[in-house]
Amino acid sequence: MPVLEEIWNGAKERKLPVHLDGARIFNASTALGADVKTLTRGFDTVMFCLSKGLGAPVGSMLTGSAELMDRARLFRKALGGGMRQVGVLAAAGLIALEQGPRRLHEDHANARLLAEALSHMEGVEIDLDAVETNIVIFRLKDGGVRRILWRD
Repeated sequence: MPVLEEIWNGAKERKLPVHLDGARIFNASTALGADVKTLTRGFDTVMFCLSKGLGAPVGSMLTGSAELMDRARLFRKALGGGMRQVGVLAAAGLIALEQGPRRLHEDHANARLLAEALSHMEGVEIDLDAVETNIVIFRLKDGGVRRILWRD
């Protein structure tokens, strides 16, 4: 948090607004053990995805003061960013917000399990310390193709 505090304070001193593209802020919150409100408190606006681990099929949200959201709506409309009849998607978004964050620890645990299994495979290079959320990045040593099959 010290880096965020420094950014927020520097911006405030210079009267600069600060935006967070927090697509995966709920994943960060889970991994860090800090609530989203704490992680985002110094930003004027925050955008996050409802589909990055939260379970919605699509959608992002922009949050900020009422004044900033009124202004954002004007820009969205001017740029043609409206959709009609999105009730089903909105319902999925609500479920994602209500239920998704409390299950992210399961995604993170599954990613860790996958990473550890990969680390024991011949020809796979992986940095287990880099697996902090539900993202697993690995490299094949010889550039060959490997297939991983999950079986019950």
